[in-house]
Amino acid sequence: MIRLWGRRTRRWAGIAVLGVILWGLWYFMECAPKMAAAAAVETSVALERAKQDKLRRQIAKIKEDLSHQAQMAQELGRVEQLLLEAKSIDEAAAKMQQRIQESFEKTGIQVQAYNVLSPGAWQEIPMAQVEFRLRSDAPALAGLLKFLDDEEKLVRVESLTVAYRPAKDFPLSITLRVGTLFVDTKSLKTFLTQASKE
Repeated sequence: MIRLWGRRTRRWAGIAVLGVILWGLWYFMECAPKMAAAAAVETSVALERAKQDKLRRQIAKIKEDLSHQAQMAQELGRVEQLLLEAKSIDEAAAKMQQRIQESFEKTGIQVQAYNVLSPGAWQEIPMAQVEFRLRSDAPALAGLLKFLDDEEKLVRVESLTVAYRPAKDFPLSITLRVGTLFVDTKSLKTFLTQASKE
């Protein structure tokens, strides 16, 4: 009978099998847990990165909201400076009338009559309106128009009609209708918030 496996060959084959078994045991005892732990750490790192990304997005959104609110507060302050300080629309009309009549005295315009009109509205915001009938000359009218243009408070010229009548002192007959917005701060904040959402 022919021997396929010699003693030496069996010995080397046994050593090789034993080496593979030892390597397998070493791998499963030493490497596999470390690889499993490494995989668990990688998963944990991926979860933490996802959490960080989510937090970064939330922080960016909060910063954007805060920036938007700061802009709204700044805009609110600017608008509040333009409005006449009044507790009611009637008080706003009276204050506007007083400011404009002071300009009439400075420019030399003669007031024939004035009338507080019923309140109107501009984009759902109440607006006080006053109409004046005046007598003036051209330089005084120019002074009035300059005053209205330079006015710090929000006063809008609703209508202006000028008629010339030959007269020595006051050749111009003027009808001037002006309006100003009346907004309490609470309503203004609500309006700006709604406008910012659109």
